[in-house]
Amino acid sequence: MNAPSAVILAAGKGERLWPLTSTRPKPLLPILCKPLLLNHFETLYSKGVREYFIVVHHMEELIRREVMSFFEERRDANVTFVKQGEPKGTGHAVLSVFRESDIPGDRVLVVYGDVYIDVETYSRVLDSFLRDSEEDHVLGVLVNDVSRFGELLVDDNGNLLEIREKPGVTRRGIINGGIYFVEKARLRKALETVGVSERGEYELTDALSKISKVNNVKVDVIDHSSWSDIGTPWDYLEINRRIVKERVGRVVVGAGSHVSDNSILEGPVYIDRDVTIGPFNRIRGPTVICKGARIGFSVEVKASVILENAKVPHLSYVGDSVIGEHANLGAGTITANLRHDNEPVKTVVKGRLVSTGMRKFGAVIGGYAKTGINTSLHPGVKIGARSWIGAGCIIDRDVPDDSVLKCRCEKTITGKRDIR
Repeated sequence: MNAPSAVILAAGKGERLWPLTSTRPKPLLPILCKPLLLNHFETLYSKGVREYFIVVHHMEELIRREVMSFFEERRDANVTFVKQGEPKGTGHAVLSVFRESDIPGDRVLVVYGDVYIDVETYSRVLDSFLRDSEEDHVLGVLVNDVSRFGELLVDDNGNLLEIREKPGVTRRGIINGGIYFVEKARLRKALETVGVSERGEYELTDALSKISKVNNVKVDVIDHSSWSDIGTPWDYLEINRRIVKERVGRVVVGAGSHVSDNSILEGPVYIDRDVTIGPFNRIRGPTVICKGARIGFSVEVKASVILENAKVPHLSYVGDSVIGEHANLGAGTITANLRHDNEPVKTVVKGRLVSTGMRKFGAVIGGYAKTGINTSLHPGVKIGARSWIGAGCIIDRDVPDDSVLKCRCEKTITGKRDIR
């Protein structure tokens, strides 16, 4: 069959990824220094998809700019942006496309723009969908813990029975992978009749469950090692580190980058274009350093992600951390990454203290933030975008976006020392 049209959901804010999503929407977070959304477009385009309908809302201009840049040299593709007004869920987002656009063809691919799937697996999944073009399909991911995700209940023939939202029970199972291949009219009818969920939203998953009661919906299952939903900062850190280990596996230095003498690079390390390293640095993998970043004199970076044009000028330690674009760390900035009791590091997400599940996890510093000299950050601390941290501060809790934090150190002069 001819390649179907694709509906890409790229309207989400990604609040749990704060502060990384204060300066860019979640679908544009870079994986190995390339925006996540482009992973979808590259694979879909390679499979012949030429009709794209992209749902936007949060920071939509950034999404539009990145998408149009990608398709600038791919003139045979048609791109339509659909703005989701008040965000009312994934089902509402897809229904907005149906109501505002004429989608060609009988079937449609619906893709969550904020999930990551490695290219080879993604390609195989699309091939499977297109070969069996008379059936509806949903991507399933086999994981050890279904509690955080929508769980797919599947019958003995591999067909969908129901999708349960976040069952809250830790067990092995199949979760929603965020890619659907559905007969267009059938999906629209289900979306127009689905009710509001417990979260107060119109859920695409509820529409799929509704379809599965009447028609077969085949579940194509992949292993979790090739997929990630990137829901939290530590998810984001881990997927980058995993890809560096699996796909790079050594030290790669991009064009225009310079590594000074007496610097030690312990792979796997991925250094993008126009990066400056050194002198007297130690870069320990798995680490990603993106375009235009500068790592200065006597800095150690370990198992971290340094985003575009960030600066770690001198005498600092960055361990198991994410440093946002254009951030600047003052001399002597230290990210602690290990608790004294060796328990998993905890951090606050949307007002709740949660475990990262990581024994070592450092800081997350938002884009354009600055730290003063001799700043120390406790494990799991997050610094908001564009915030300024004064000299000598010890940061033991999150700092909101656009903050100025001044730290006072009491001083007492008791008298003059007798120097005779």
